Amino acid sequence: MSLMDRVVAAIAGTPAKTVHSPRDRRINIEVEKQYLKETAKKLKEGGFTHISTITVQDNVTSIEILYHLSDGGNVVNLRVNLDPQEKKIPSITEVYPGAVFYEQEVQELIGVEIENHPSMSRIILPESWPKDNYPLRKDNLRQEQEKKTEDTEKQPDKTEAV
Repeated sequence: MSLMDRVVAAIAGTPAKTVHSPRDRRINIEVEKQYLKETAKKLKEGGFTHISTITVQDNVTSIEILYHLSDGGNVVNLRVNLDPQEKKIPSITEVYPGAVFYEQEVQELIGVEIENHPSMSRIILPESWPKDNYPLRKDNLRQEQEKKTEDTEKQPDKTEAV
């Protein structure tokens, strides 16, 4: 059975938005957040028993979260795209206990709330870090750029008429 057939069989009955293979031994699956945990569970039952990491990126129009799962030789990337204002996603630690640290990073660095996570203590940023300031969120960068633009516009024009 091919890798694609194996993955499709494993997630049968789960409403995946897309399933494709960008190259050998790698499958990308996109799901809505409400199907994340169910899809992760089916993939684990299908042999993808290891979570390598979770990566997250603020793409301005969406926040992309990728769960990198492996069966030891093949990788499945389980993708969820969130609206930047929609800051909640279910925890998969019941399915993949090793996700605990990765999910803490996601919440701490980009501000996506992980629902039903067993422990959301800070692990990277100091306790003195401002509460709603997430270093990997692009809205923070946009705010800084807007402030610089405002400050520049407030500067008097130093050009002289000739």
